[in-house]
Amino acid sequence: MIRQIQIMGFEGDQVHLEISFVKEMQEKIYQSISHSYLNKYFHVPQLDSDKLYLLLSVLKSKNFPTKKMESVAKTVMYIQVALDSHDLVKNDLEGQKYNLTEQKEQQLTVLAGDYYSGLYYRTLSFLPEIPLIKQLASAIKIINEQKIRVYKVEITSLEDFFLSMQQIETLLYQKLASFYQLSDFEMIATNWLHMNQILKNKEKYINYMIENRLINMNNVDDDPRALAENRLYQYIQELDDQLKKYVKNDALIKQFSKINDTYLKNLQLRL
Repeated sequence: MIRQIQIMGFEGDQVHLEISFVKEMQEKIYQSISHSYLNKYFHVPQLDSDKLYLLLSVLKSKNFPTKKMESVAKTVMYIQVALDSHDLVKNDLEGQKYNLTEQKEQQLTVLAGDYYSGLYYRTLSFLPEIPLIKQLASAIKIINEQKIRVYKVEITSLEDFFLSMQQIETLLYQKLASFYQLSDFEMIATNWLHMNQILKNKEKYINYMIENRLINMNNVDDDPRALAENRLYQYIQELDDQLKKYVKNDALIKQFSKINDTYLKNLQLRL
């Protein structure tokens, strides 16, 4: 099911994404990654509509023709889906035993990730911009390195954890904005998208912080969850402050901030 995406428009700018265009692009991507055999056993990871929202905004701001926007958008989202698919593979080294059905699901999950990666490389072959390909490849390498660090708990501090997660969740879009020399969008990718992912995956962050003892407890009676929540919200505020400080386009930041406000209103923030 396609998630509802808000209409995007910036007064005084050339960026304006109609709801119909964004939904059409999302549907095209879903159709292009659909595979009859995989669909029987494997659920395609849901496209993150906010990442697509940001991605299309970057491309639209360059006034690219629709065909080029579609080509680049598909390429980036294929990468994202491939990365997300591989994250669904369970680690057999954890001592779990799988029955034949579960083993097949695991094998198909790996196969699906490889299939989406293949779509990405095929689409790249039609892109004339070799430097862009290099930028995206660089992002993939760093993202995978940071995923390994987080998974193996090679994290040395809370700040180190935040930085790794920021790269995992935003680097693809940072690199894209940087390639097109869009500094405001690069900052939005770095901070807004990171905030956005934290707010949507708050429990995952808090659990990791507690389980890996990344929270300093000064008193044995301290509540680790309360401390983790407070520190996470402080970090969100820091990201928001940086965003407002460095993004020069007020209309741009206002429109993107509305999305995070939707998540923030549903949380009890203790800043």
